[in-house]
Amino acid sequence: MHIYHKYTAGDIKGALEAQYKLNPVRLAMDAASFPVAAKDMAH
Repeated sequence: MHIYHKYTAGDIKGALEAQYKLNPVRLAMDAASFPVAAKDMAH
């Protein structure tokens, strides 16, 4: 939600910075099947 709140507040630069921090996790999930990857990362 951090990215969303920054974006809706007009802080585009801050939203992009937060997105870039999240990208490694998002990209790791793309390489695996979604439900399994999400469950493993939650643990």
